[in-house]
Amino acid sequence: MNKPVVAYALVFLAAIASQSAWAADRVSNWSGFYVGGNAGYAWSNANSNLAIADGPLNSDCHFCSPGGVGALGGNDIGLAQSAGSPSLNPRGFTGGGQFGYNWQRSNWVYGVEADFEGFAQSQTANSSVFLPANTGPVPFPNCGIGVNCFGNFSTFKADWLITIRPRIGYAWDKSLVYVTGGLAISRLSFSQAYNDNINLGGAIGGSEIASVSRVKAGWVLGAGLEQAIGKNWSLKAEYLYVRFDGLNANGALSDSVAGDFANFSNDVHFASNIVRVGFNYKFSAPAAKY
Repeated sequence: MNKPVVAYALVFLAAIASQSAWAADRVSNWSGFYVGGNAGYAWSNANSNLAIADGPLNSDCHFCSPGGVGALGGNDIGLAQSAGSPSLNPRGFTGGGQFGYNWQRSNWVYGVEADFEGFAQSQTANSSVFLPANTGPVPFPNCGIGVNCFGNFSTFKADWLITIRPRIGYAWDKSLVYVTGGLAISRLSFSQAYNDNINLGGAIGGSEIASVSRVKAGWVLGAGLEQAIGKNWSLKAEYLYVRFDGLNANGALSDSVAGDFANFSNDVHFASNIVRVGFNYKFSAPAAKY
């Protein structure tokens, strides 16, 4: 589990242990429906894992190398896959609104919350690599010493985030410490373009484009502290860890040699750390039950 999540959980347990002896009449009433807003910062990681399947024969493979066919020969495919698997680190502002409902029993508070966030997470990366094994059965003069024979252009983007999360917390006086977790939903986009100047007899090299944009479901865990500042208003600070897996972008490489092909497959995993502050307005509710 992510270390900040563990840290917040320990704070939550410590708060329960230190405050359990407080009298029940010091507990604020957290029951009822509430709405609010929040703003914060997110730092993320989008890992792309590129797999390349070359053609099966010397006459049909693009990454042919001495001593074998395709991946069985030199290390060209391994070098291309490594260069085409960037670890992107988008980061930026997040902000939006939330609403939810709490039920209170003595010091314990149970609830469910949903929020919708602007989620400005995007980054583009370029990479290139020299493919020395691509001399093939016939030399490839376009790929000489010191020439970058591979170009990679990768872009990741997330525009918005929705979470739907049960909450459980412990209240004392005007403070509430809680842990939360549940469903996360976002539209994630990834694109990648490949091109090289490798081919028999110096002909035009290969190129490939893969892209995907999809609404994905993931999961979220977090914890927070909320402080009542009146009968209806409260302020809060919160940490969330969000994870999405299984975003796939596939493409087929083409070049100028008849029959040549190679299939590209990108598997993208996205995780984000979010810290934010916010406020809630709680509508009138029955008196707390003890």
